[in-house]
This record gives sequence, C-alpha cells and structure tokens, in this order.
Amino acid sequence: MMAADFAVHSEGSPAVEVRDLWLAYRPGRWVLRGVDLRVPKGELWVVMGPSGAGKTTLMKVLAGLLPFQRGTVEVMGFRLGGEPPRTFRQAVGYIPQQLGLVRGLTALENVLLGTLARHGGWGPALGLFPREEIARARDYLGMLGLGDKARVRVFNLSGGERQRVA
Repeated sequence: MMAADFAVHSEGSPAVEVRDLWLAYRPGRWVLRGVDLRVPKGELWVVMGPSGAGKTTLMKVLAGLLPFQRGTVEVMGFRLGGEPPRTFRQAVGYIPQQLGLVRGLTALENVLLGTLARHGGWGPALGLFPREEIARARDYLGMLGLGDKARVRVFNLSGGERQRVA
C-alpha cells in the first residue's frame, strides 16, 4: 500500500486524535489518565516529559501496539481499540527506544524485515524478497543518506546510522 492509498482513509480528520485515554498495565495503576491530544495533519509535535511519564506508552498506543482500557484513539482516520487493520499496520511505523535491529544482518536486510507483514510464504524467510521491495528499501536508505551502507552489517554502523536504519 502506498501513502496515497492510505490518505483516502484520513481525509477531513486530524492525523491523531485522542480523547479521554486511560491505560493501566496492572489494575488500578494508571500510566495514562484522561489523555486528550489532537494533532492536525501536516504539523510536527514533540511529546516531552520526565522518565516514567508515559511518553513511550502513548506512542505504543498510537502505533496500535498496546490496548487501552478507556477512551478513543484515531490515527490517520483509523479508530484503534483491539487489533488494528492490516492497512493501518502497513502505513504506520514505530521505532522503539531500543532499536531491535538484527546485528548480524546488513542495513538493507534490516529494512527488508519491515516488509514481512506484506508477504507470506517461505521466500522472505529464506532472504528472498521481491525485486520491487529491494529497490524500495535501497531508495529509503538513499533518502536517509545511507545508500552506500546498504551492504554494511549494522554492528559496523554508528549509533545515528543505526537509528536511521531502524
């Protein structure tokens, strides 16, 4: 799915809208309490706060990775709660604090791992990706200034280069 295909789902709505969001990892221990947030399309926002304030938890909710107990969450026109639709998972990415790269793989191979949700079968498991996916992954690396690092194993990259690969 391309970004243009995804945009159809979100016309007329903000990029992110959260209303009265509550989340607890354990009963009675609320990490997020009554969070309200509206991010218009085209705007860049920063979520700041002290350690333990719930920033990462909020980002995981917005990525569809964590269930929440109360409230409504809409991201790019998709209402979250339960399992996000496949089109949402293909269009929204999340880069965790701990990068989760496979150190023994190259930058290109790590980027290609992100395409596994779109492909079934044994091909990707054996390292065989469609040519168009490889070309797209190379293009992404090029846009990030890492075109010349495609065949470099990630353990040989700098911290900043690893973040861009992730």
